Amino acid sequence: LTAPPPARTSIQGKKARSRPHDTYKDSIAPWLGSTFAVELQRDADLSSEPTYAQLFYWAVLSGDWAMARLFWSRCSDPTRTALVGSHICRRMVAHGVSQAAAVREHATKLEEMAIGIIDAAETPAEAAAVLAHKDGKMSVLDLALKFEMKRFLTNPNCRAIMDKWWSSGDSGGGGGGGGG
Repeated sequence: LTAPPPARTSIQGKKARSRPHDTYKDSIAPWLGSTFAVELQRDADLSSEPTYAQLFYWAVLSGDWAMARLFWSRCSDPTRTALVGSHICRRMVAHGVSQAAAVREHATKLEEMAIGIIDAAETPAEAAAVLAHKDGKMSVLDLALKFEMKRFLTNPNCRAIMDKWWSSGDSGGGGGGGGG
């Protein structure tokens, strides 16, 4: 009989997580900020298989842009995923990542991809449905407001909804704030 291997520990001396996703959530989510942690919370009851959005986030963090684009094209909520990806890039730049100019450019491209989805809507009602879609506590528009995605927020479809919020005295799309 051999002794079991010693428990792995993290840098802080805590016992390492048995699932890579737990490590991902514990180490990366705090670095990205509280709103991103909210986005990850909706994945708390994960199966053993990661989602395409999670693979996309990992590829963005790894700087594998071709792989990120592939995973993004397969995710179930591409507008939200592109906005979160842009936020990840902006946080990376804020934390002094190497090749900051390239990462900043990718942040802009990801935000433009989200805008492209809204612009592709055939009717304002269709665009409003995408913007109002909630996956967790925040709508896509609430998330864009929280992340201060100014280019996205100046899209005419976003402005139309926010104008309605302001004129009706509504504070936004519900849960998570927004609009004012």
